[in-house]
Amino acid sequence: MLALSRKVDYALIVTSELARQNGNYMSSSDIAKKHGISAKFMDRVLSLLKNGKVVISHEGKLGGYKLSKAANKISVLEIVKAVEGPLISPNCAKTGKCFGKGCNHKIVWTKARESLEKTFESYSLSDLI
Repeated sequence: MLALSRKVDYALIVTSELARQNGNYMSSSDIAKKHGISAKFMDRVLSLLKNGKVVISHEGKLGGYKLSKAANKISVLEIVKAVEGPLISPNCAKTGKCFGKGCNHKIVWTKARESLEKTFESYSLSDLI
């Protein structure tokens, strides 16, 4: 069974919360408390989102995190890729080499990845709030 990770779930929760802040910064600890997520895990998710350029941060008393652009300009795909990297990436898709003779699994995995990416790209963060 293919499943999205807890990181993706939390990333969608975090970005949805930040979208509701109307461009204001919100601290990691406030988000964690509000949603019952461990502060340590929240920091990890926010760090991935920051590295993926989905959120920006500002230090200081009025600092915290906010979205890097409007919620309607951030696709669900951007969020997922920021915290998980490429979708559906079996070894044969990465290397181009299948492990079994006559294996055509790469075709299925490639089609599945393209379908997921198209679906995730078609939804923006604003569709989730």
